[in-house]
Amino acid sequence: MSVSASRKGDTALVSATNLDPEAPRTIRLDLRGASVEVGSARVLTAGALDAHNTPEAPDAVTPIAFSDWSLVNGVLELVLPRSAYVTASLELDAAAN
Repeated sequence: MSVSASRKGDTALVSATNLDPEAPRTIRLDLRGASVEVGSARVLTAGALDAHNTPEAPDAVTPIAFSDWSLVNGVLELVLPRSAYVTASLELDAAAN
């Protein structure tokens, strides 16, 4: 597992990677103290571990919408698929920060 976050203005970007080739992993991020909404989330993964883009198949691995998340009482939970990279764009309430 690897998780990082960055902020620019009223938007934060959370990036998380699950390197486990066999099992999904759940992470929970405590965001209390900030007023947050998830603007969008995307996942980059594929059905096969050796999947890759080629000139013949340029879209074998492409980001798609990610919906396996929840935000409850200031805790963001992401369930990362096996061998996946997930990004979540968080909208921060400027008045609360």
